[in-house]
Amino acid sequence: MITIRTLGKNSIGYALGTFFYYSVTILLVPIYTSVLSVSEYGALETLTVINQTLLILIGLGLSNALLRFYSESKNEAEAHEIVRSSSVFILALSLVFFSVLLPFFRPISQALLGNETYAIFVALALIWAAGGVLNELFFAYHRARHDAKTYVLITFCLFIFRLFLNILMIYIVKWGLLGILLGNIISVWMINAWSSFRFWTHGLTISLHWLKVLLGFGLPLVVTRFSWLILNSADRYFLAYYRDLSEVGIYSLGYKAGLIIMIIVIVPFQMAWGPFVFSRFASDREEAKKDFSRVFTYLVSVLSFASLGLFLFAPEIVSFLGAGKFDDAIFVMPFVLFAYFFNAIYYWAGNLFHLEKKTIILSVIAVGMAALNLCLNWIVVPIWGWWGAATVTIITVGGMGLITLLLSRRICPVNLESRRLAKIMVVMFLLVVSYYLLPLSSAVVSWIVRGVVLAIFPILLFVFGFFAPSELDFGRSLISKGRRKFISLIVKPT
Repeated sequence: MITIRTLGKNSIGYALGTFFYYSVTILLVPIYTSVLSVSEYGALETLTVINQTLLILIGLGLSNALLRFYSESKNEAEAHEIVRSSSVFILALSLVFFSVLLPFFRPISQALLGNETYAIFVALALIWAAGGVLNELFFAYHRARHDAKTYVLITFCLFIFRLFLNILMIYIVKWGLLGILLGNIISVWMINAWSSFRFWTHGLTISLHWLKVLLGFGLPLVVTRFSWLILNSADRYFLAYYRDLSEVGIYSLGYKAGLIIMIIVIVPFQMAWGPFVFSRFASDREEAKKDFSRVFTYLVSVLSFASLGLFLFAPEIVSFLGAGKFDDAIFVMPFVLFAYFFNAIYYWAGNLFHLEKKTIILSVIAVGMAALNLCLNWIVVPIWGWWGAATVTIITVGGMGLITLLLSRRICPVNLESRRLAKIMVVMFLLVVSYYLLPLSSAVVSWIVRGVVLAIFPILLFVFGFFAPSELDFGRSLISKGRRKFISLIVKPT
C-alpha cells in the first residue's frame, strides 16, 4: 500500500527530476535574452507555444493513458508492448502531421510570427514536438512503475544535453534562434534513442488492442489538455497578432519567472499524486479520502509559502532572467503565481474525476473556460495588451480550478480541513499587508525585511495552531535526524 509518506518520498524524487527537466529552461533564459532581442525572444516564445500545441495533438493523451493502465498489464513484457505500440503510433502520426502541414508552414509563420522567413522554424517546432511526445511516454512509464530513480537519471541526462547543446549552438556555432531550436531537438531525440533501446531489445510486437484501449482513455483528455493550453498560452497568440513580439517577450518572461513554482511544487506533486490516488483508493476508500484531505492542506500550505517567496523576490528573479531588458515582467509575476496556485488545485481535484472515470466532466469544464478565455482575450488584449491578458488568465484559470474543486466534492466527496486552510489564508494576508506597510529605506533593508517576512510564515502557522501533534512530532524527528547526521559528518569517529 502506498502511504502519504511514500507520496512524499516519490514527490521528492520527482522534484529532483523535475528540477533537472525544467530548471534548464530557467537557466537558458538569461542565455537566450543575452543574445536575442526582445522581439526575437517573443518569437521564440511563440514557437514554444506552437510546440506545446503540437505536443497535445500528436500525443493524444497516450502518456496519461499509460499511467492509468500500466497496473492492468499482466507482466512487464506486456507493459513494454504497450509502450512500443504507442511509440509506433506517435511516429506515424507525426509523419502525417508533417505531410499535411508542409504547404501551410509559410502562412502559419506569417500569421503568428509576422514573417514568412520563420517557416523553417515552424517545421522544426513540429519535429521538436514529436520528440517531446515520446519523452512524455517514456517518463510516464517510469512514473507508473514508481521508479523515481530512473526518472531522475533520464531527466538529468536531458538537462546536460540541453544545456550543453544550447550553449554550443548559441555561443560557439552562433546560430541564434535556429541554434536554440536545433539544440532542443537533438536533446529530446537523444533521450528517445536511449530510452527506446530498453523496449525494443526485449521484443518487436505491438498490440492494436492496447492501442485502442489507450486511445479510448486518452482522447477525451486531449480536449482538457488543449483547453489548458488555451488557458495558459492563447494570450501569446493574441499579443503577437494585436500588439507586437516585444510585448510577447516581456509577458512571456514574467511567465517563465513564475515557472519556478511549477518546478519546485506543482509538477513534482502532479507526478506523484496520480499513482498515489489510484493505489491508495484501491486499498481503503474511507481512509484514502482522509489522506486526500490532508494532502490538499499540505499542498496549499507549500504553494502559499513558495508563492510568497517568489512574490517577495520577484525583482531579483526578473533581473537575473532578463539581462536588464525585461524589467516590466515584474508586474506579470503576481498574476502568474495566482494562476499557478489554482492550476495545482485543479491537478488535485482532477485526479478524483479520473478515479471515478468521469473525465468527460473535466473536458466540459475545460472547454467552457477555454472558450471564455478566447472571447475575453479577443476583447481586452487589443485595448490593454498584456495587462488584459494577465487578468483574463486569472479569471479563467482561477475559475477552472475552483469549479473543478467544487464539483469534485460531488463526484468523490472529500471533507477538506476548512479551519486549517483558513489559517493559511489569514497568515498569507497578514504577511503581504505587512510587507507593503513596512518602510524599505535601502536595498539591504529590503532584503532583510523580505527574508524575515518569508521566515515568519511557518512561525505564524505554529502560533495559530495550524500543526497537528503528529505533524509536530514528525518535524521534531526530522530535525533530530538531521542534527545527528550533521554531527556525524563534522565529528569523525576515533
